[in-house]
Amino acid sequence: MDSFKTRMEGKLNRVDESPQKSYIFKVHHLLRKINEKAYSPVLISIGPYHYERRQHDLRFMEQHKWRYLNDMITRKVEESGGTSRDELLSRCFEILEGHEDRARGYYAEAVPLGKEEFIEMMLVDSCFIIEYFWKCESPERWEDDPLFQADWIGNCLSRDLVLIENQVPFLVLTKLLSVIGPWPDQDQDDLAAVKSLVLAAVKYLPIYQHLGPIQGKIAHNFAVESFPHLVQQGIFKNDGKIMPKIKLLWISRDPSTTKERENLNIKHLLDLVRKFMLIDETLLINSGTTQCVNQQPQRDQDEEAQKPIHSASKLREFGVQLKGVDNRKFYDIKFEKGVLEIPVLLIDDGTECYFRNIIAYEQHASDLSARVSDYMYFMDNLIDSSKDIELLRHEGIINSLLGDDTEIATMINKMGSNITIKQDYYEKVRNDLSKHCKQRRHSWIASLRMNYLSSPWTILSTIAAIILLLLTLMQTIYTTLSYYHA
Repeated sequence: MDSFKTRMEGKLNRVDESPQKSYIFKVHHLLRKINEKAYSPVLISIGPYHYERRQHDLRFMEQHKWRYLNDMITRKVEESGGTSRDELLSRCFEILEGHEDRARGYYAEAVPLGKEEFIEMMLVDSCFIIEYFWKCESPERWEDDPLFQADWIGNCLSRDLVLIENQVPFLVLTKLLSVIGPWPDQDQDDLAAVKSLVLAAVKYLPIYQHLGPIQGKIAHNFAVESFPHLVQQGIFKNDGKIMPKIKLLWISRDPSTTKERENLNIKHLLDLVRKFMLIDETLLINSGTTQCVNQQPQRDQDEEAQKPIHSASKLREFGVQLKGVDNRKFYDIKFEKGVLEIPVLLIDDGTECYFRNIIAYEQHASDLSARVSDYMYFMDNLIDSSKDIELLRHEGIINSLLGDDTEIATMINKMGSNITIKQDYYEKVRNDLSKHCKQRRHSWIASLRMNYLSSPWTILSTIAAIILLLLTLMQTIYTTLSYYHA
């Protein structure tokens, strides 16, 4: 009994009574088992979750990480005109050591690395990300760099850097920027360097790969144009003075700010991707308007939540017209006057990995909305088979580079599996569709259109049949009248 008490007491003493909120997760098995490859890096390990693979299948990139770190140190030493390599490394170590506990707390899983090994990993991985984005800004910087000589390397890096399990805290990136960052204006203004890093990431990372070329360009330009507003909203009063501080995106929350603003800081690169992917939501939260993005939409008392919708082909039978639009956010789905408008979705080889990791992040982080998860759940409802994909493709809603409609239908159905919906953003659309489908006249009209008015030939045939019917009726009436007059 005494040994039992001692053992239990020892374990209870190791329990963290006030654990730090985590932001970097390992994907839970219900999501992972559907497509494990979508969450695993194929070229580079960032952070601790795939650390052991650095000596095996991901060792190719390790030499390039160290090369990038050496380039950064050498350049900084030359620019400083007096700082040695040892002094620079010591400053980096001191900064990371001071934030070690906080950086470890970002990970939901315990990190089994000692202090020096953990700090080395943070330094090497973070400096690689910073240097890589810096080089991406100008061809002159990467002209002789082997990582830029093959397109497949760039594609793999852009994929791996936004995996939920392949992240380092953005906090670490910003701290290192002030010591070893490559942007020339950072010595006068740390904020300018952070802005440069964010804009470089927005330019390089696949934030808008699910949109068509025109739609993606519009979304990217809007995000870049919105960036100054995010910066401006970070100015706040402190002790009667106006002080510039970008607390809304990347610097830790100031105690005087509201609780809702805690989740506005950029946690890592995947979080950055999601924030700019949902830029209008980010702008609303930053402005303090949280009701429309964080609260569940107002529900009619006589309606049930999560009302199921029919598949696309079934909706057409009920007279719903499907229409693809390219001038709205990808999740801005509307149903008005019998027309279901859905923004165009571009599907390629990277679509599943991209959406799966954002959805996994939303599913694990308690303080995030589930906007992307709810969108994919809606699309899952809309698609039952390749017949629905064919219809959506025909109506300009899906633009696929894969070619196989059955493969696309299966992919979307699996992405919509095992998702927990926090708020039903499409409740009004669901309810309106349900009401529409309950009115029989809509299905009758739709049947008439599909069976008799679907093409010029069927229209001509229908008109000819009507004329023939009228002539037959007139002849019958004439014959009947002639009989009675006789």
